[in-house]
Amino acid sequence: MPLLAEGLIHDWNYILGRLELLGSAETVGRLIFGAGALAVAALLLLALEVLRCWNAPAADTRAC
Repeated sequence: MPLLAEGLIHDWNYILGRLELLGSAETVGRLIFGAGALAVAALLLLALEVLRCWNAPAADTRAC
């Protein structure tokens, strides 16, 4: 990702450099991507469960 101003250091370069993880940038990126994918999947399942309960008949609310 190109920087918009000259002489500035990219945020991730700074953060990973300070944490001494610059050599593991790809692994860190994959972990963050995986965590994001899991969060999206969990929220999708939660949304489906909310819709299921929302559309359930009033007598069947104990199943939600």
